[in-house]
Amino acid sequence: MADDRTQRPTANADGEIESSAAVKSNRTLFAIIDELQTRGSAGVTELANEIGFSKSTVHKHLTSLEEEDFVVNDGGRYRLGFRFLTIGGTLRDENDLCHQANVKAGELGNETDQMVLVSIKEEGRGIFTFVDRSRYDIKNIILGERFHLHATASGKAMLATHADEEIEEIVDDNGLTELTSSTITDKAELLERIGVIRERGYALNLEERQRGIRAVSAATTHPETGMACAMTVAGPANRLPKQELEGTYANAVLGAVNELELEMRY
Repeated sequence: MADDRTQRPTANADGEIESSAAVKSNRTLFAIIDELQTRGSAGVTELANEIGFSKSTVHKHLTSLEEEDFVVNDGGRYRLGFRFLTIGGTLRDENDLCHQANVKAGELGNETDQMVLVSIKEEGRGIFTFVDRSRYDIKNIILGERFHLHATASGKAMLATHADEEIEEIVDDNGLTELTSSTITDKAELLERIGVIRERGYALNLEERQRGIRAVSAATTHPETGMACAMTVAGPANRLPKQELEGTYANAVLGAVNELELEMRY
């Protein structure tokens, strides 16, 4: 007969009572959501096989998600529901920095006739909060996507708003994953590059995240919250020569960010 003590909730480091079963259940739920995001849609058996849980467990979680409109059941295949968009859209629109930056991004797109992105930094990653696809439909730049800071123009620009010690902590926590042969994978090299970015005010991405894509970005921080935000001009490498990135387009993003800073402060 099992010892009753093994069934009791335990206290965490803060003295709060938590159940290991509840924690495991939450992780299962998040694993299902992540897998549906990756696959687009999937059946119960596919999900169970992929994440390593029983079909009954997966089905139970899917049913709960469906009841709350977080997933949709299309004839036995499940996909994420638009309720996630409702939550994300509300979060973005109620963030003053995101709202003002998104307005400026529209103006920047009209000025440059290029793809424009807005990103913010959260917990050591960047997040795309505005993606203008009206000029180029670059598939792997997704609204709301979390991305590595060291491999993008916006990420490096936002890192440059932090002290070197903070950057080192971010790198230690998140690593320097190699995404292409041009990705910076050495901490010392990254810090050296960040120094250059601070001097000139903008950062470049020369096919460091994805082959064939280049970008230039400048960043600022919210005067009250300290949240970092970057505005970026991006597009196919053959349409964004390095000389133009460092000239016309760098000046454009610097101008847009300067206007954003003035609006936030005054």
